[in-house]
Order: sequence, then structure tokens, then C-alpha cells
Amino acid sequence: MRLLGISGRDAFEGLLEGNAFMMRKLRLMRARQSMNVPGNHVAGLDELEREIAMLDFHTDNWPPREEWSARLVGCEDWSTKQLVSLQLTWYQGCEDPFARLSEHISKLDVETQGKRIPMDLD
Repeated sequence: MRLLGISGRDAFEGLLEGNAFMMRKLRLMRARQSMNVPGNHVAGLDELEREIAMLDFHTDNWPPREEWSARLVGCEDWSTKQLVSLQLTWYQGCEDPFARLSEHISKLDVETQGKRIPMDLD
């Protein structure tokens, strides 16, 4: 896989009001919508769902502030002329985004036309 681009943003940008619980619920809703689009993957959804189930509505424990997105491409087989593309999104605190990207990629299992695609960065 080749990394075409990576970008980060403040996930709370433009937030006028709300609370930590509702921020998580909104994040989960947007992530589920994104996952309905082929080629999109949001890392950490299972953890987010468990967190929401355990937290009280009035929690003051805010979720990670940084939202990162990476565009990855790779070609399984040039004879098929099929380009494999993946848009990966994740949330994190003040950490190295490239280390987190590698961590998320190592956990992915991408398959197309019945063949597993290696998910290592070139």
C-alpha cells in the first residue's frame, strides 16, 4: 500500500455547545454513515460503542480531540487493472499520527475478489 496523503484537524472545531457524551454519539453516527461508503474505514468504532455504553450522559471526560484521515492505495494485480483504495479515519490525542496509522493498518484485513491485500506501508 502507498500512502497518498494524511491530514489532521481539530475534531471540536466549530463546536458551539454540547457535552462529551453527545460528542461521542455524534462521532459514532458520522462514523457509521462513513462506513456505508465502500473504501471507507473508521478505526476504533467498537471501542467507541463500548465507551458510550459505559459512560454517563453527564460525563466531563472528553473524547480525543484530533481527527486524522489517510488515503491509501495499492494495486493487487496489474493484469486486473483494479486499484484498491482505502480512506482510513481515526481519532487520537497528542500522539504521532504515523505510528497510529501503522497500528491501524496492521489490524485491517482487506479483501477483494477473494484475495487478501497486504496492508503494509511501502
